[in-house]
Amino acid sequence: EPLIACSWCPSVNSRFMMTLYFRWFALATLVAGSLSASVPDQDGTGATDRTLMFSSMPDPNHASWAETHCGDPRPCDVMDTPGKPGAAIAEMNAGLTEPRERKEWREMSDAEIDKFACAIHVMDNKTTRELRACYGNTSWAFADLVNLHACAASDPRGDQGHRSPSFMLFHKSFVRTFEMAILSIDPTIGAIPWWNMPLDSAPVLNLDGTVNVSAGKYYCPTSTTSPPNFGSKFDDPKMANLEMGNPPRQCDPKKYIWSDAYFGKQLGSGPNFEVEGGGRWANRKLHRYGDFDHEYWKHTETEHGNVTNECVDSKWFSPRSPIVGDLRKLEKFDGNLDQNCVRCCEVLKEGNDPTCKCDQPDDLVDVYMRGPTLDTATCSPYVTRNPNGRGVGKVKKNNEYQFDGNGRSDQDSLLRYTQHDFDACANSNNTRNWIEWQNCQEENMFGTLEGVYCPADKETCTQRELKKVFALHSSAHDKALGEIGDVTTSPSDPALFFSYHAYIDKNFMVWQQSMMDTKRMTDPGTKDLGAHDRSEELDDPARPSDPTNKNYFGYPRNVIVDDLNANMHELSKVPFIEGMVNASVKRMEMRSWVVPVKWENFDLMLWQDLKGRKNEIQWVPPKFDESLADEWRDAATMKDTDAKAIYQVLAGADPNDLNVYNAETVTEDLLGPACSSLTNVWGETNDAELFTNAKDETARGVFNPLFSSNCVQPTFPSPQPGFLAHNLTQGARTYSTSGPFVYLTKYAPQDFFDRGNRANPNLPWVPGTLLTDIALGGLPFRNLFPTDQGGTYGYSNKEILELSMPCTPGRAPNNKDKPCSPYYYSKGE
Repeated sequence: EPLIACSWCPSVNSRFMMTLYFRWFALATLVAGSLSASVPDQDGTGATDRTLMFSSMPDPNHASWAETHCGDPRPCDVMDTPGKPGAAIAEMNAGLTEPRERKEWREMSDAEIDKFACAIHVMDNKTTRELRACYGNTSWAFADLVNLHACAASDPRGDQGHRSPSFMLFHKSFVRTFEMAILSIDPTIGAIPWWNMPLDSAPVLNLDGTVNVSAGKYYCPTSTTSPPNFGSKFDDPKMANLEMGNPPRQCDPKKYIWSDAYFGKQLGSGPNFEVEGGGRWANRKLHRYGDFDHEYWKHTETEHGNVTNECVDSKWFSPRSPIVGDLRKLEKFDGNLDQNCVRCCEVLKEGNDPTCKCDQPDDLVDVYMRGPTLDTATCSPYVTRNPNGRGVGKVKKNNEYQFDGNGRSDQDSLLRYTQHDFDACANSNNTRNWIEWQNCQEENMFGTLEGVYCPADKETCTQRELKKVFALHSSAHDKALGEIGDVTTSPSDPALFFSYHAYIDKNFMVWQQSMMDTKRMTDPGTKDLGAHDRSEELDDPARPSDPTNKNYFGYPRNVIVDDLNANMHELSKVPFIEGMVNASVKRMEMRSWVVPVKWENFDLMLWQDLKGRKNEIQWVPPKFDESLADEWRDAATMKDTDAKAIYQVLAGADPNDLNVYNAETVTEDLLGPACSSLTNVWGETNDAELFTNAKDETARGVFNPLFSSNCVQPTFPSPQPGFLAHNLTQGARTYSTSGPFVYLTKYAPQDFFDRGNRANPNLPWVPGTLLTDIALGGLPFRNLFPTDQGGTYGYSNKEILELSMPCTPGRAPNNKDKPCSPYYYSKGE
């Protein structure tokens, strides 16, 4: 029997069920009898093989929670008058109090969570076209929302939603778009939930395994919710707070966020890490690329005519297949080796046997919405979580290689994030402008999961003086992995993704209030918050500087063209850049490239061309030794010393000054973000022995040396006054992968080259991400705020900021002249 009778939630219509049944029947027929039931535990991690592709066939009749517990939605003809879709919903929304309260998960009743899950189920099983005909223009099909996020991340100019000035405003708008879609279906939900991460944090440990910060209130992993092995005995939830002078801990696993009551299991227990169990998100079916309505989204009708959505029209994001159209079942394989069919998925556990071709008449391919950055490219039709799926590579101990990791994170699978981390970043004395706030949220180097800030009493910071925190945005993505670990399609895990990003938005709003409390921002009480840069002042030295408002929000371009050109000239003389450009010149001449390669026109496509792709044979001219490809690859691979030399030009920090760079002592004794312990695959050990890492370097070991080899990678000290990085960031005291020249910060994972192939590493900021630019990645935002629907082309970043200010006295969500955010956050527990 259903747990609830939800008048707003849909049943799966007969057409969808028939399609689903035949889809599974076809897949089951292809692989019947050929798939193993299970895979042995690898290296004692408690997880199955990290590179497993498809080991068993899910039950074709296995229904998700929503399919068995959600009732029928209210019919459209009951809700609306003919010709006015969404009118009744709009009336119900107008009758609700604004701003609305977003509650923390543990503050919600079971009935409230059920309604939330059932509303998503409606979005899962209808197209946007169908939903808007019933619920109005704020409705979205869930597959289309995933594609909206993927569009931003796949923009060939550079990622529009990550590691750029637009990060917070893009995700604020994206979460709000999701919320408006939920409320269009059921306005009584009121608002979406947020996740208070410190409540579920594992203890923060010292290098000797003792506790530095106690576990969160609801921290309660069990063998059925999370990886069962711990890096220290104090990771055991019963022991977690003993070091803090507390008695043995009693915890309730039902309150833990990774329980069936909330997110479901952190480690997917299915054969391909699918999230299983009895929770609302178990066996959640992944959307297919064919579920995205390409024809509907190619153009948007506005009062001024059709606007082309370039991402859809130009196919920026096309997982597994470049073919546009109805891809629910492709009748033939299109030659893209990234595309999976079940028969070839089973050939090898890695799933990439080049001898297997999906070219048989019976090869019907389901193209799932998985992007390019997943650590495991899986054929599974369900949402997956695989927190053990990444590592830095092979590590040698006692002359034997162990722990063959296949991914990017140097971290464990236990989430560690404290209230101190949240408060430190939200305190505008520590994070004095927007870029300092963002550098506190995002990992400062690839794979570390650590943010940095320069403390309140410092005007500049050496490397040692910078304070490190667990990076809020990076942590949960890399601590759950599976779908959430992919930068393009991470919203596919909706309960986790949207409530997690709502928490980041909460931090941003607390920080905004702190900016006003410290007088670093002045609220004029109007929609227009003031000048967004200081360009007018450059022609009038007598005019006083305005240290408030947009100077702290808009990444002002506080430089002139001559300054930028001079800086580019100095960069061209850095040995790494000079060598890379010269190597590209030789390579392109050998390929009869007619356009001269210069640093001024060097883009990521040329950079990727030199580096080549993983496991791909690099082209070399006939009669040349294949070692030439290795020379090109080496010329394009940035080392720590290269990153420091580039930073010297950009920010004036001498790479040889040990008073500025002092990496060996940065971490001290705290087992902080970059040195976090992993699920202990050796059994418990509290020693700090030396070991040899994947680069044959001697490094300091902790519980699992595999995940500590990057403790000493460089953290950039403060930019110096007068240098370009300082001027571009309005004097920001921190520099990170979200700052100017993002592609020159040694943050260069393979997917960055693949997604932003036209991005120019010469440009200080990614085009499209500045304050007055339209906030989009091919699909604009509209219909998010009561007093402004977004106009012809959607909201600019500036408008989103102005329409979502905290509701200080005199402001109201429905006040056109003095607007504020239509939601606020509860205090939580």
